[in-house]
Amino acid sequence: MANKDQNLTLWYDQLLSKAQLVSYGDVKGTNCFLPNSWNLWLQIQRLYNNATALIKLKDKVILKQFIPIEPLPYTVEQVQLPTLSFYSEYQKEKRHVEGFNPELFLIEQIGTKKLHDPLVLRPTSEIAFCNLWKKQSFSYQNLPVIYNQWTCVFRAEKNTRPFLRNSEFYWQETHGLFSDGVNSESAAIAFWKLYQDIIVNQLCIPAFVGLKSPNERFAGAQNTWTVESIMPDGQALQCATSHDLGQTFTKPFGLTFQNQANQQAIPYSFSCGISTRILGALLLTHSDDFGLILPWKVAPIQVKLYLFDKKGDTKTVELAQKVQTLLEQLAIRFQFIKVENQLGKQLGQGEVNGIPFQLIVDNPQTVNIFNRLTRVKTAYSFEQLASRFVELVQQYHQAMYDKAKAVVQQKVVQATTLKQIEQAFNDKKAVLCAVRLTDTLEQQLKERYQVTVRCCLEQLQKPQICPFSGESAQDYVLIARAY
Repeated sequence: MANKDQNLTLWYDQLLSKAQLVSYGDVKGTNCFLPNSWNLWLQIQRLYNNATALIKLKDKVILKQFIPIEPLPYTVEQVQLPTLSFYSEYQKEKRHVEGFNPELFLIEQIGTKKLHDPLVLRPTSEIAFCNLWKKQSFSYQNLPVIYNQWTCVFRAEKNTRPFLRNSEFYWQETHGLFSDGVNSESAAIAFWKLYQDIIVNQLCIPAFVGLKSPNERFAGAQNTWTVESIMPDGQALQCATSHDLGQTFTKPFGLTFQNQANQQAIPYSFSCGISTRILGALLLTHSDDFGLILPWKVAPIQVKLYLFDKKGDTKTVELAQKVQTLLEQLAIRFQFIKVENQLGKQLGQGEVNGIPFQLIVDNPQTVNIFNRLTRVKTAYSFEQLASRFVELVQQYHQAMYDKAKAVVQQKVVQATTLKQIEQAFNDKKAVLCAVRLTDTLEQQLKERYQVTVRCCLEQLQKPQICPFSGESAQDYVLIARAY
């Protein structure tokens, strides 16, 4: 494979191929997800679904204690909505249609019949959910209602790359309807924090979290909270967002509910989502020149166990069976393979595919463990393996995060002067700095430096000077180029 540090673009393309992740679709910006990538996406779905399930499921994995994921105190029900809607529906919310118009896929003709009202392939589903809820009856007693769907969306993109920017991609979108704005906003923040948990604690991806600037927030949102990660090339990747929509959609679409005063009132809504773009973040953050490196929590196969026994030694077989039983007791996702030849080839492909641990039993005394992160093979007795395996996984998880964080720290500069900021941009790095955030500044950043404010991390408590305007700064922000 190409060297990741020297040619990230070529390395990424080769990784997609060698790890058998995608096959390019016939239409630009579309991809066929192969089993290795789709199974990874299913594991991310599992994390989210378990945290938001109607019946809170207990993760059977005995290793859960060192990377807990906190279930949300909300009931989320799974639904599936249509892909098609009328273009006229999008025109009911001006900011929404202006934000998405350049990306919409419009169907203007069916067969030979031209449509008076074109159809839209779903770019997002705020409008579809409003139209669904409009047909239902609500009172303060049966609100909130929160629905989630796992689906695909369509947005026309000029420059496309698998997982990072596609014309068709997959995501989950959760939409909630509330009787008051305070609780709707609280839910948006709670789901945003869940995304932080998944991305940072489960996927080991360091992140910057905060509010989107007014110019970067979701079209129609009152506020958008984001989880941003910095990739090895210094570019930011938006991993997940959550939006407080207020009454932006519920009002123009005529949604009402019966309040405690027995009157019809307009409800509030929020939405949030995480997409297959997170797979791109995961690949870029963790993988190396030898292939994928997968976080333990979402690796579809966490362990591969090989029995390599050419002599037919009964005790070697018994040791492999004991290891198999141990893995079953730990509720680990593993694959048991009896190998007669070409063990090295299988180990090599397992390395490319990012299997966290490959265990080789080829004698009656020891189990060899190949650690994908360190690329070190170590021999253990069965007793040592049984007593230390949980610790090995914990070390793997922590080392993965620490390694990723070290790379991010090299790509982000804390700056206080314009000279420092411009030098960072020239070095293709991201910048943390205090600014007076205005439309003029955001326009200047785009036009002069080809960067954007990725998120506002906090409002400043102590006086600082904006290096761009010389005025009093108000926000501490992350500025970067972006995927």
